Amino acid sequence: MWGDAVAPELATATPAATELAALPNPPRRLLVGSQSFGHVLQTDRAQANLYRSWEHLSRLAPADPATATM
Repeated sequence: MWGDAVAPELATATPAATELAALPNPPRRLLVGSQSFGHVLQTDRAQANLYRSWEHLSRLAPADPATATM
């Protein structure tokens, strides 16, 4: 996803893929690679911070349309 600079070598992912295949209820998605995992967490934190910066606008709309006043 982010190129060779972040992705692990394919052969190093074998233990994770083997364990994943043996799980009775595996996740639909798995981040493979320590650098990849860190990058995704960093991206998620940045996105969450952006959402929080505009939270006051997001919360102006009521969760229940029946309670809306016009």
